[in-house]
Amino acid sequence: SAASDVYKRQLKKLRKHLERHANGGELLLAPGSPIQEVKRVEESIGMEFPVDFVEFLCAQGGADAEFGPIGLYGWLTLRAAFGSWQSFRSVFAGSEEVGEDPIGPMKPYFLHSGWFPLIGHGSGTYVCVDMAPEHGGTYGQIVQVPDAGEPGSVLASGIAEWLDSELGKIESGQYVWDRGIFCEKY
Repeated sequence: SAASDVYKRQLKKLRKHLERHANGGELLLAPGSPIQEVKRVEESIGMEFPVDFVEFLCAQGGADAEFGPIGLYGWLTLRAAFGSWQSFRSVFAGSEEVGEDPIGPMKPYFLHSGWFPLIGHGSGTYVCVDMAPEHGGTYGQIVQVPDAGEPGSVLASGIAEWLDSELGKIESGQYVWDRGIFCEKY
């Protein structure tokens, strides 16, 4: 599909940035997840992923590393993301705890079972695909889960917009290569 071609181009661009900086090191992104595996996870969580997210998962498989290629977060493999989602559910078991008012149209919770992790860090910081947006939000929008007294926020209307934003930060110099990842310049 046309959307699938967009992700392939975006990921190819990201891999080129990684190759240029990694000096032949590991490129951090695994091959895509098989569609059957994605469908099994959808069945397990009882929700259908947005089509663009399914295509993204099939185009790249996350990273089995503490840090992903962009930012101080690990790009989760589908298995790790499902494990984190199961933790969300078991922690809150249908009674999500209300947090600060978010920035943008997302639910005002610390975690929500309608958020499927995309990237995360062991500290509890997650960026998720939102499959339960607040009124005015978009199914499949990308959200930053609230962390350390900071409100949650909507980062992008979908995976392509989010990835374009992250690539733009690399290309503009807002993200710099530091110890094997692209991260914000301080």
